[in-house]
Amino acid sequence: MPETVPACAPNAAAAPRPRAAAGEHAHELASGLGCRIGQGTPDWPAANDETLQFALWLRGHGLVHDGARALRIPPHHCLGWLGRGAPPAVQASACALHVTLRIARPALQALAGADSEAWLDQPGATPLLRVTAASSRCLHSAHELVTLLRDGGASRLLLDAKCLELLAHLLAMRSDTRAPPLSPTQRAALAHARERLFGNLADPPTPAELARGCGLNPHRFKQAFRSVYGQSIHAACQAERMRVAWQLIASGETDVGSAGHQVGYANLSHFSVAFQRHFGLRPSELKRCAAQAP
Repeated sequence: MPETVPACAPNAAAAPRPRAAAGEHAHELASGLGCRIGQGTPDWPAANDETLQFALWLRGHGLVHDGARALRIPPHHCLGWLGRGAPPAVQASACALHVTLRIARPALQALAGADSEAWLDQPGATPLLRVTAASSRCLHSAHELVTLLRDGGASRLLLDAKCLELLAHLLAMRSDTRAPPLSPTQRAALAHARERLFGNLADPPTPAELARGCGLNPHRFKQAFRSVYGQSIHAACQAERMRVAWQLIASGETDVGSAGHQVGYANLSHFSVAFQRHFGLRPSELKRCAAQAP
């Protein structure tokens, strides 16, 4: 079952994308590095040359589609994409706040040298897509940059320095999600394990049970699952629970308590807290909106 955003959530293709006023919430360096503060869905233009783009999520949630994968972007995580042409489709909550950096591969190599190798010297062909938890240094640098761009008045030299500082911290991040290569049989077993996980959200199988079905030890299974799907087993299960709960409530045919029970919550208050944390509104609010829809 592919992961999708709920039907009533913001749509990447249809939702208007906010544009930054020239010189207000955007900054361009002579080196070719571009920086922008954005809300809602990131405005990533197509890249004629191979380009590295980062979107550091400071607030709200996102979902990025990469072929068969759908990677969730929680707050304080960074989406990185290396490729050319049209970037991956990204959907975001309306309250999302992010800092995006964009630089072409030749410019990045000239600017960062060996510091760019963690991204540019990856095995396999591009495009490369990764969602990684942001470091405290990245978050601190990003918040400082947001303040400078929004307040205005900062010198170009200071803005250049802050953009480069953030880029350096982003390049320094290492992904801990790599797993040893999987055989085609193991990949098929992993996909089946994910279907089993999503097939019984009220009482999902344990990671150990799923691992046995794949012929992997639990540690290797967790590594492989995160590497292929970009999320931990728990995070993937929780995202699917929230997706299904949204659809049940938005249909108008299921009350909040029943929706929570169907996705594994015996306690209504726990379900409401998890739902609001995930979507930014209470399930009762969604229920009222669904009832008022024409």
